[in-house]
Amino acid sequence: PVTSGILPGVTRSVVLELCRAIGVSVREVSPRREDLLGAKGVFVTLSSWGIVATGELDGELLSTSELTRDIARRYTALLEAETGPGLE
Repeated sequence: PVTSGILPGVTRSVVLELCRAIGVSVREVSPRREDLLGAKGVFVTLSSWGIVATGELDGELLSTSELTRDIARRYTALLEAETGPGLE
């Protein structure tokens, strides 16, 4: 959550809206290390990169998620619809 010190960025807000629009339940919590290691998928959002899946934490592999890939595709499609295709 923003109360944990992260920035309330635009990309973060768009991703939260996308999740709600496709029926993905959203909870904002400060995860513990164990939560991240046990998650079905972990990603971060950055305005410069969009959605970035996180592959490992402290050298331990994290699970990847088709849902994360789906949200990333939807984010990219929305971004391109709003601004035009990105540079290749």
